[in-house]
Formats: sequence, structure tokens, C-alpha cells
Amino acid sequence: MKREQVQRFLRTPRGMLALLLASLAVSAAAALGAASRRDWFEAHVRERYPAVTSELHAVGTGLGGGREAIAIVRSLDAAKQRGLYAAWMVEGGRWPAAAPRAMLAASPRVFLDCAEATLVAGSAAQRARAARFLAASDLPAARALLTHELRRARARGDRELTSFLSHHLSLNDERTLP
Repeated sequence: MKREQVQRFLRTPRGMLALLLASLAVSAAAALGAASRRDWFEAHVRERYPAVTSELHAVGTGLGGGREAIAIVRSLDAAKQRGLYAAWMVEGGRWPAAAPRAMLAASPRVFLDCAEATLVAGSAAQRARAARFLAASDLPAARALLTHELRRARARGDRELTSFLSHHLSLNDERTLP
């Protein structure tokens, strides 16, 4: 077929249908290819965090427990609170253990949203870190996120995260029993 004949064919209803079916077939093949490469895909997907500023480092390392820590976090605007979460994800292991609890108590919506995004789009290590962040809180919404993540971890076959979440959630169940 010559180029003109192909162009004329594609302008007909039958040609449009053929083009649409070809596009659908290529899309289905691409989707099957991507789905079969889940391990590769998940190994390369992770959140990226900016470098920790000295201001956020100072705030984070100064977060002990109590009302003073909550007041410090509340004094930050939402963008800085999100930055504080990112800083905790990068270097929170060197922060006081009470920091996640204070952050979640000060601004639950912001920090729950940040942690949920990490649970959805983070690497395995980032998801585990976000789970530890949420585990520091006794908020019902944090527990609901952890319960949902437990189901997802089981479906993914993530034994380490499943073990941590199962243990944490069972401990909380024991604390709530009379």
C-alpha cells in the first residue's frame, strides 16, 4: 500500500476502528509487561527527600515529649511541617523517640497524609520507617493506616513489615483489653 492509500484508509470508519484496536492491543501488552515486572518496578520507586535544613534539624532534635514539643510543631506552617516529616524520614533515627508522637499530636492531618504517601509510594525501607512513625502514635487514624498497610504488606509478601505491623497491632489490642 502506498502512503496515500494508508492515509485514505485511516480516515474511514473501518480505518479508525483498526487504529483504535491496534492502540488497545499495544496498551494491553505494555500493561502486562509492567505488571509482570512488579519486583523491578518496586525496587526503583521511592520517595525523594530534600536535604535537611539546619532549622528543621534543630527543631527535630529538640522535640522531646509534652506540650512544649507540640507547640513547637504547631508554630510551623504546613509546608515546614511537611519538611519536618521529610527530615524525620532522613535523619529521625537520631531524634528523640518522642518526636513522631509530638508531630502527630500537633498536626495529625499533615503528618498522616505524609506517612500515607510514603506507605503508598515509598521504597520498602521507607514504608517500614513510615510504619514506625505511625506506630509511635495512638491516634485511631494512624492505627487504621497501619491496619491497611498490614494487608498491603501481606499481599506484597513483605515479611519484615508484616511481622512488625502484626506485632505492633497485637500489642495495641492487648493494651485496650480490660
